[in-house]
Amino acid sequence: MQKLSWQHIGFATLFSLLVASCMLLDIAVVHDSRIMVKWFGCCVVSILFAASYVLWGKRQRIYIRIADLLVALFLIYIISHDYSRGDLSEPVLLRLAVMTLLYLIFRQSIEDNTFNTCCALLLGLTVILAVWGIVQFAQAVIYHEPLHTAVTGGFDNPAGFALTLALSLPSAVYLLGLPELFKWQRACIYTALAIMTFALLLSASRTGYLSALCTGIYTYALCGKKRRQWIGLSMMLVLLSIGLLYLFKQDSADGRSYIAFCTWQQITDAPWWGHGRYGFSAEYMGYQAEYLSSHPNSRFAWLADNVHHTFNEWLYLWVRYGIVGLLLCVGILLNIIWQHLKEVCLHGRRDVARFYLPTAFLVALLPFTLFSYPMQYPLAWVVLMMAIAMLAQHTKSVACLRAKWLLPVVSLLGVCSALPLCYRTI
Repeated sequence: MQKLSWQHIGFATLFSLLVASCMLLDIAVVHDSRIMVKWFGCCVVSILFAASYVLWGKRQRIYIRIADLLVALFLIYIISHDYSRGDLSEPVLLRLAVMTLLYLIFRQSIEDNTFNTCCALLLGLTVILAVWGIVQFAQAVIYHEPLHTAVTGGFDNPAGFALTLALSLPSAVYLLGLPELFKWQRACIYTALAIMTFALLLSASRTGYLSALCTGIYTYALCGKKRRQWIGLSMMLVLLSIGLLYLFKQDSADGRSYIAFCTWQQITDAPWWGHGRYGFSAEYMGYQAEYLSSHPNSRFAWLADNVHHTFNEWLYLWVRYGIVGLLLCVGILLNIIWQHLKEVCLHGRRDVARFYLPTAFLVALLPFTLFSYPMQYPLAWVVLMMAIAMLAQHTKSVACLRAKWLLPVVSLLGVCSALPLCYRTI
């Protein structure tokens, strides 16, 4: 049995606090209305995370890879775009700084093979959330409350609850694939998987169902023996599921289709550079009113409402930052996934388990980005940064820095810049 170091124990403790603050924190804190309590907790723990690396960061070499440069390019574009439009507020800077720090920390930690610990902690905390949701459902049945909005856990609606459960499913599957597990450990993981699946069913989240289906199909297609046959079958199952889930809550689906249509009208007016970070919420109602005035008898008229999100992260990115920002984001993901796939082909099936986890995270997140608003929740960003950091290990290295204290210095600068912002945002 490998002896645990203080660094490993510290990382596990801080990662537990980070994930717990993103999914379980539900207390009243006086802070800026633009930052939810979970974002506030995520920011505070992330700053502690970065500060810890000031104390124990000791790596001799840091490899700069192509994925790191692409992420930096996208970050520079977002900051310059917001600055040019006057949208670079303190909460925006705080979130960008926190996500950058998390990416750097995960990039450094993944090289130390600590993601097994991350998966176990993520799974354990998600089980707590799932039990919380099951208790809420039982209370709703006892007191005759509406069931479709009863299961929320520590979130404001079932969307965040289902997102957390769906993002944790790949962790359970990955841990089951580890050969060194004892029988009682496998039994615990199977039990956790059953509890999470049951809670996801109780959430009545269509996107959660679709995400779990995509994760299951991807797992079997990647690890099964007949991968090519599963490609066509997977597409048929996903399309059939989308059709059935549309009939499940048709009015809600029609409303989101209407929002997407109005959003497209807004995009066509500024397709290249977008309307800015707050352009959608500021201008959407005008486009909706224009459509309803020209189509007074439209079947969507009764669905009109005050909307603050497109329910599609890709359209939301496009309407805010234009086609340039959208292509940069898609280009980064496609590049690192392509490098990842080349590594899978190079190493063969013996390394499928190691390559499964980051792409499974992205597969689980994809349905939510198409039909919901997952990036409003900090846990989605934490998992995304972790997945990109894992995939970045398989991209080409362009430089090697022999700086023992480079990451601690960067972390210290991040702490010094984020603390005043955090203080002024409270």
